Amino acid sequence: MSSMSSTPAGSAVTPVRVWVASPAGCRTLASAAEAARLAGGDSFAWIDLEETGDAGTGQISEVLDLGAETFEMLRRADHRPRFMPLADAIYAAVPATAPSASPADRLPEYVCLALTERFLLTRHSTPCPVLAEIRDQYSSLPEEAKTDGPAVLFMVLDGLVREKEPQLLSLGARLNEIQVMLRTSSPPEVHDEIMGILRALTELVQGLTWYGSDLDDVAGTIEQLPGMRGGVNERVRPLLLQCR
Repeated sequence: MSSMSSTPAGSAVTPVRVWVASPAGCRTLASAAEAARLAGGDSFAWIDLEETGDAGTGQISEVLDLGAETFEMLRRADHRPRFMPLADAIYAAVPATAPSASPADRLPEYVCLALTERFLLTRHSTPCPVLAEIRDQYSSLPEEAKTDGPAVLFMVLDGLVREKEPQLLSLGARLNEIQVMLRTSSPPEVHDEIMGILRALTELVQGLTWYGSDLDDVAGTIEQLPGMRGGVNERVRPLLLQCR
């Protein structure tokens, strides 16, 4: 992959925030290139990248020799929830709810993940509080678990999927409130809210169905995929149950 060009004078700087979690600890770093160098050693590391452009992903991909197919999947904008093998990595995309939006107005903000033998890379374009919580969980893991790539991958996926439960409960509770309201009045704006809630529910259910179907497709051979190892089947089953 070709190196990223420097930013011309006077042009806008693409915001990049990056964290590296490894057995040595969890650090916030000033640049993706620094993170890639830190994660390029012999020990497994989890790189969490928040950016609105592609510069950070490009720098990390170059330093860590990430394949072109994996790089393209990480940067593309037309995601759907999925879990799939690539030539050099396991790739997944899971919607993470933007914390500032109301339940009916939330649009899916995807967290994209790539697991190789040497690292887990997560990428998202807006703040994702659930990943900060998962980094805290990672910090409390036993030392041997911090270098178990599949275990870290499924810990992150489990946290992202479980985040959907309170959102579903919130949408259901609001529909119940509207049902009670409609017994006495029918304000025009409530119909728009109902349509927004139904749209959000449809996207959540459809997304989990896609994601669960992808997991089903690879469940029988998952130990043979890039970055995987023996015993990973036990980690797949709980995720499949959450998606059904």
